[in-house]
Amino acid sequence: MRINVSNSAARQGNSGEPSCCPAAPAEEIQQLTCRLSHDLREPLRMVTSFLDLLQSRYQARLDDEATEYIHFAVDGARRAESMLDGLLEYTRVESDGRDPVVIAGERTLRDIVSDLQTTRDQPDARVRIAELPTIRVDAAQWHQLWRHLLDNAFKFRAPDRPLVIEISAEDAGDCWRFNCCDNGIGVEPDQNERIFQVFQRLHPVGQYDGTGMGLPVCRRIIERHGGHIVCDPGPRQGTLIWFTLPKTA
Repeated sequence: MRINVSNSAARQGNSGEPSCCPAAPAEEIQQLTCRLSHDLREPLRMVTSFLDLLQSRYQARLDDEATEYIHFAVDGARRAESMLDGLLEYTRVESDGRDPVVIAGERTLRDIVSDLQTTRDQPDARVRIAELPTIRVDAAQWHQLWRHLLDNAFKFRAPDRPLVIEISAEDAGDCWRFNCCDNGIGVEPDQNERIFQVFQRLHPVGQYDGTGMGLPVCRRIIERHGGHIVCDPGPRQGTLIWFTLPKTA
């Protein structure tokens, strides 16, 4: 998301009169978000550490209900810390971005797939990677982008069939279109935009890990490179996410 504050109309209310609270520059908002994400993690770690200490030291004096309450508190603090990590990653797409370099996209994908098959304990997952073009991108963010896309595919696999992921690219004129298609549980058509919004989850907390920040980070990366990303609601089993990258990026 980019905030344009150069237009004076953006600083006015609905009445057309200047607002008494001028809008903060986008850079200031980004710095504030980054600072909050960083500084709030330390007290959260302290809360978690002392709750763990309380449970280990006084376990014999705690009944089941008290132990359960501590568990809920620790779980909440850890989820909040994960959310802050996601927010920090989101805000750093712009500030930590590097100059684009020419890379072979397939090599990065194969490394990520090998890692996920181990960490997600899904050695039977089949990932088909078609020939991909040589592209000019921020190499670290290219890895970050595909890590989130593929991790989602592994995470939201269907329980009744082996996971199959197909990755391909096609020439779309002045840009390349990249496709990531899986046969997982899919996304309802009316949720195709929501999944790219910050902290939006389609499933109850605890059913799947994550904070709802992976796809917003992907969108931010693609937009930084001058492209766009879409979840296609086509009549297929699973999910198709595709994005474009300008050939001159």
